[in-house]
Amino acid sequence: MILNALRGFFLLVIVSASTSAVQAGQTTQIDRLYGQIEQRLSYMKDVAAWKWQNKKPIEDMDREAIVLANTQKAAEAYGLDGPSTRAFFMAQIAAAKFIQKTHFDRWQTNGYDGGSPPDLQNKLRPAISQSGDNILALISLALPQISAAKDGDLIADLSLPKSFRVDMAAGLKQIYLNEKASTGRYAEILYRGALRVGTTGDYAPFSTGGIGNRSGIDIDLALSLADYLDVRLVFVQTSWPTLLEDLPNYDIGMSGISIQPFRQKVGYMSAPYHIGGKTPIIRCANQSKFASMADIDRAGVRIIVNPGGTNERYARANITQASLVIFSDNTEIFDEIVDGRADVMITDAIEVAYQAARNPNLCPALPDKTLTVAEKGFLMPKDDLLLRHVNRWLARLKDE
Repeated sequence: MILNALRGFFLLVIVSASTSAVQAGQTTQIDRLYGQIEQRLSYMKDVAAWKWQNKKPIEDMDREAIVLANTQKAAEAYGLDGPSTRAFFMAQIAAAKFIQKTHFDRWQTNGYDGGSPPDLQNKLRPAISQSGDNILALISLALPQISAAKDGDLIADLSLPKSFRVDMAAGLKQIYLNEKASTGRYAEILYRGALRVGTTGDYAPFSTGGIGNRSGIDIDLALSLADYLDVRLVFVQTSWPTLLEDLPNYDIGMSGISIQPFRQKVGYMSAPYHIGGKTPIIRCANQSKFASMADIDRAGVRIIVNPGGTNERYARANITQASLVIFSDNTEIFDEIVDGRADVMITDAIEVAYQAARNPNLCPALPDKTLTVAEKGFLMPKDDLLLRHVNRWLARLKDE
């Protein structure tokens, strides 16, 4: 289990390192939106080829009505006012039909050369639908830039006749957040232009260092999330005892936070990005002395815990004989074990693996066992749209 924690640690390091690389080549949300619009239109040659081979007309008014209805419904999930997206997607449909007609006209003149296209129902439409969903997500992210852009600058670089670009730009300008989303934390982040990330700075390998010198897995992930949202990153100091109390002062907590019901009562937790559990760490010299939890939970044993987090909660709920030593400085707590002022700390397996790898005097007491199973996620206010975008960003990282 400890080995798995180390593997998980190195996996997270690889992920976080890749997120840092993103910073070097930042693109704006408008650029990403244009790329996704072009992606959606790129399917139209294959759509035209399928219709040509199956002797189907380019225009399908019933299908267009379904697409527009589905799009308006999907838009609401991204905090957009559904009806306000109609003009933009109608302009996209018009552009799609123009591209298809261009291919039809060429094939009628020069003969068909479209090859064997993918199936429309099973391959092309799901891909087009996914692209449409990505466009909605990017519009939701890019609204401040769309609002600020001059009409002539929007959609200017797409390879389409000017009339289509003008209609798409006008459609984009009409889109706005729905009433619920416009008053939520996500909208505040977007229009503030900054993401405030709460971190404790005392939990390696997730978050360490001072407020101006943070480092760790979650710090790299915070950089990646800010890049995804296309906003500045601001770190806010918090602590384990005040993590929930401080939530109004930051937008998302990223510090190796365990997903727990008591936290979910106050805020939302993202999809998990790490799975682990609690396990004890001791001085290596005491491995034969503390070979089981029965050895650890007995009179005379000093179990050290940092206050306010799940380590203290676990110890208070499960330790009945050993004495608890509360130590508030999480950055120095392992020195208390090394120097003999405490015997055991029960903490997350990834932290045990990390500390044991750094200090030859520290060892896991139960190398192949965790006492709990716990997932880590990111803590945020109860804002549906913020949660949706954070989970979308996480899913993209996993896919990449």
